[in-house]
Amino acid sequence: MNSYSQENNFVLTLEGNAIDSLVHAVEHFLDEERPTYLKYAILHVFHAVELFLKARLAKIDPELIFEKQRKDGSRFTISVSKARECLEKEGIIFSTVNKNNLDALQVVRNQIEHYRFSGNREDIINYVGQAMYFLESFLKTELEISLKKELDAVEEGVYETLSRAYLFYIKRMLENGIELHPRYKGLDGTDFVICPNCEEETVVIPDPTTQDDSVHCFLCHTSYSFFQESCLRCESISYSLQTLKPGEKFTIQNSDDWYEHGFCEICLEDIQDE
Repeated sequence: MNSYSQENNFVLTLEGNAIDSLVHAVEHFLDEERPTYLKYAILHVFHAVELFLKARLAKIDPELIFEKQRKDGSRFTISVSKARECLEKEGIIFSTVNKNNLDALQVVRNQIEHYRFSGNREDIINYVGQAMYFLESFLKTELEISLKKELDAVEEGVYETLSRAYLFYIKRMLENGIELHPRYKGLDGTDFVICPNCEEETVVIPDPTTQDDSVHCFLCHTSYSFFQESCLRCESISYSLQTLKPGEKFTIQNSDDWYEHGFCEICLEDIQDE
């Protein structure tokens, strides 16, 4: 993703520059000695978002990311808002949630750069989660970039930190009644399921990050297919996760024998006690 030459110590592409900013964002976020460093996490995250938007625009035409040349010969790149506007003119679709998130991210960035900012660690986690909600899908569909692969190649643990923020934001969205899955998925509501590997409630069903309706753990990133069944007595839904091997396709199944005799464990105990 990055290129090097003998004339320069380093040359960063738009995408490489964005990845570098995300790494530095996490470094500032994890620094608990100076709370004011949290502002740099926001600035670096927004910088990454801005560069990825321009990287997609540059794929259409590298000249699109620049303003008209000034009289002194200097040229500046366009604003984030202008980049998004140009992408939309080129047929790139931004969901309502992503538009709102990009606007919210820019407002906070502008407050830091041009006025004042106050917040706590949860606010920053939510900010990073908003950015991840946009980046995960945008990078896959528009730039064919695996954020996890790129970040893991630079520094271990960066993607895990960002994923935790993403999971936090998903829960915030649900608490505020924001729809996570406008594209479907055949299941009512959203559930958080315990990952067999991590033993934490870090699997989201349906998963807002996947394209094939598989699910994954936001901590260990293991991919799963899942079985679902409804208890005949209380109608509660339960899930069983099955690890997906690399390249294996997702299938959703209703397992007739997932509940013993069609009842969940709680109801089965009640029935046996009656």
